[in-house]
Amino acid sequence: MNCPSFQRLALIDPQHLPPEALNHAERCPRCQAALKSLRHNDALLRAALVATKSDGLQARVLADAGVDRSRRHFGLGLAAGIGFAVLGGAQWLRLSAQAGSDQLWVDALSQHFEDDPEHLRPADPEAGNRLARALADLGGELQVTLPPVVRAGLCKLKHRTAAHLVFELPDERVVVFLLPHERIDAHFKVAGWYGELQPVSGGTVGVLARHAQSLRQFHAALGDGLRFLPAV
Repeated sequence: MNCPSFQRLALIDPQHLPPEALNHAERCPRCQAALKSLRHNDALLRAALVATKSDGLQARVLADAGVDRSRRHFGLGLAAGIGFAVLGGAQWLRLSAQAGSDQLWVDALSQHFEDDPEHLRPADPEAGNRLARALADLGGELQVTLPPVVRAGLCKLKHRTAAHLVFELPDERVVVFLLPHERIDAHFKVAGWYGELQPVSGGTVGVLARHAQSLRQFHAALGDGLRFLPAV
């Protein structure tokens, strides 16, 4: 499940989400924070709509008004939904806009990954030097030891310059994209590969790997050991 799909479900009923939506929220810090806020607002609104009443008063009022008791919860739910939309609308629009932007980056990266399969090409003996030049061009500083880099160069993603890197592990290759001055958070799959975009200091790192464990290891290393200098 991606962020836009999660948002649609949370907007309908933030209190009762299916398992796949809850699993997404556990993996996505931004959606998790938004869900917490939405549930809080929803609970406050529902509590405000419940008035203190004496025994039997609600039944008499509903009967005098000709309201079917079996349908009274629908009215409360509708009112809560309207109030919820008013209270959380601006926040949700911001979240939706960010998720939409993230999905555009996922689409661009996935397309480039398939159109330019650097991971299938022979190792380049100059890859280490090319990595150093790419980092210098992007204003990046790498302060962590990574497995051998076998392909390295610059590419274009959504008209932005990024680094496209390939690292060699004993049993697979891992593809890494470096995106300075962008903040993207998304999980995806492309061509049977696990993909994840996560923010780092001053930018974002995209990692694609055949095995989820390799993906997590690279993200953990780059999250602590890579930073981009502010744009001047």
